Amino acid sequence: MNNVTIRKCGLRKIAAGFFLVLAAAALSARTDLQEYGERRDNERQPPDKVMNALGIKPGLTIGEVGAGHGRYTVHLAARVGPAGKVYAEDIDSPSLDYLRGRIKRTGLSNVEVILGKVDDPLFPKAGLDMVFMVWVYHMLESPAALLKNIVPGLKPGATIVMVEPVPDEIEAEISNIVVLRKR
Repeated sequence: MNNVTIRKCGLRKIAAGFFLVLAAAALSARTDLQEYGERRDNERQPPDKVMNALGIKPGLTIGEVGAGHGRYTVHLAARVGPAGKVYAEDIDSPSLDYLRGRIKRTGLSNVEVILGKVDDPLFPKAGLDMVFMVWVYHMLESPAALLKNIVPGLKPGATIVMVEPVPDEIEAEISNIVVLRKR
C-alpha cells in the first residue's frame, strides 16, 4: 500500500512538472512574434534586417499599408516600443480581425488598426515618420491615388518604404490570383 501511495505522489509531481513545461512553452510562444506559416517569408525578408536597414528605432510613428495578419506589424510595434506607434491599415476586414487578436495575444499596446479604402489608407494627418508596405504595391488597384492620399499623413522628412518581390516572384504571385466576374 505504501508503494502505491508513493507512486501516485511521484506521478503527480511528474504531471505537475510536465504542466509547468507546457505552460513555459506557451508563454514563450506568446512572446515570439513569428506565427505559423510565416517562417519562409521571414527568412526571405527578415524583419530585423529590413528594420535595421531602414533605421527603424524606438519612438517612430509608422503607418503600414496592407498590414494583413500583421506579419510585419508586430515586429514594427516591438521595435518602435511604447514611445512609438504603428497604424496597421488594410482593406480586408477579416484580416484585421485576425490582426486584432494577434495584437492582444502578443500584448502590444501601441498598434491602432485601420480599415482603409482601396485608394486611401485613412492615416491621421501629419503624424507619420514612415509609411511601410511589404508585398503590397504591385497588388494595388489605384497606386497613384493611394500614394496621393498617403502624403497628407506624412510629417516633414517622412519616408515611404516599399518592400517588393523580384519581378519573377510578382508574375508567380499574380498567376495564382483567380478573378471571378458575374456575367
